[in-house]
Amino acid sequence: YVLGTGQDELNRLGLQHRIWADATTSVWKKAGIGPGAKVLDLGCGPGFATLDLAQLVTHSGVVVAVDESQPFLQYLKNIAQAQGLPQIQTAIAD
Repeated sequence: YVLGTGQDELNRLGLQHRIWADATTSVWKKAGIGPGAKVLDLGCGPGFATLDLAQLVTHSGVVVAVDESQPFLQYLKNIAQAQGLPQIQTAIAD
């Protein structure tokens, strides 16, 4: 990660996600991502998009979030647990 994985980068990525969230969610819905879908989120970073995808697939689907950053994946795991989203699975990989 050229820009790091600390709080400043989490803030930047969070802002970027909020700016594009409506547009990306619209595209995902048009692509047929909905309840029961299985989605692979490669290069998920801290998982902002993963969390949105988990809402679309509901508890009957699954989102596998893959990233090389253990701190980002841990951040995602913590949020997913706090929000009760067992449909999110994580894997560390490059």
